[in-house]
Amino acid sequence: MQDEIAIRYNDRSPLENMHCCKLFETTCQEGADVFQGVSQEQYREVRKLIIEVILHTDIVQHPAMVKELELLYEMNARIFETKEGDALSEQEVELLSTNEHKKLLGKLLMHTSDISNPIMPFEIAQVWATHVLNEYFSQGEQEKKLGIPVQILNDRDNVNRPHSQIGFIEFIVAPLVTAQVKIIPAWGDTSINLEENLKQWEGMWLQEVNPSDQERDKVRERVNKVVTLLGTCQKSWQPGQNKPQGRRLSRAMQ
Repeated sequence: MQDEIAIRYNDRSPLENMHCCKLFETTCQEGADVFQGVSQEQYREVRKLIIEVILHTDIVQHPAMVKELELLYEMNARIFETKEGDALSEQEVELLSTNEHKKLLGKLLMHTSDISNPIMPFEIAQVWATHVLNEYFSQGEQEKKLGIPVQILNDRDNVNRPHSQIGFIEFIVAPLVTAQVKIIPAWGDTSINLEENLKQWEGMWLQEVNPSDQERDKVRERVNKVVTLLGTCQKSWQPGQNKPQGRRLSRAMQ
């Protein structure tokens, strides 16, 4: 069987396409047209950007975004590394103000927000992780009813919640956070939260599973690699200096 939404959008980012559709359907309603003050030309540009940004929240786009951020940093390392303090320099503002990089920042902001629960304080991250996993498990139950293969994270009977979060941070969130903090150091507190949450999940996994020494050492090695990775971006972050950066990032996005 095929899902109606997947058929409607030809199997191409069906949920993300639906999100775009619902957004513009909503803004067509009376009292909800947030674009009524812009010209037709501006509307076409804004609509194009919004669609591209939302479609980029599809997780299949994630590896390419990380590589794009890493390339941006590597190609402009002299600009990013020679500044003083935490605020964006005038050179960085100029660099990030190009149309290409403004689009990348838009995608980054939306995608980071979409997967942001692991970088929240742990009491928030834990609640949202539970909600997300419950949604996965509901999907897994539907997959079982339809007689189709159950995706690995959707199997309620076999997924350990803390261990799943360790993997999510390791393979998805940490590479993105590391790449973005090198470009925007004022976001460094996200890497601190992520590191602390990772260790919390590891502790919960140890309590729930009581693993063998070999299993424990293997997970500890993975956690340490992530901590080391996050440390590469934390070196450039100076806490308490994020206000100028926020203002200058807004300038770059204008």
